[in-house]
Amino acid sequence: MFIKCMPKFALYLSEIKKKVLELKDDTRGAEFIQVLLLILIVILAGGIILNILRVATPDFVNDIITRIRDVFEL
Repeated sequence: MFIKCMPKFALYLSEIKKKVLELKDDTRGAEFIQVLLLILIVILAGGIILNILRVATPDFVNDIITRIRDVFEL
């Protein structure tokens, strides 16, 4: 019984190997993955920049207001 199943199993494995090799050469989803990674990088960079600006913005705005007041206090 086991010996009769071996050729079928070998045929099945060869079909799986053939399909895997076809999928390896298939690059249809590569552009989609690249776009998703690009979007993820932009979101992370934007979050980091916003976090930095949230800390630095009040000091920056206060400095600008102080300079404007100094100009008009001649």
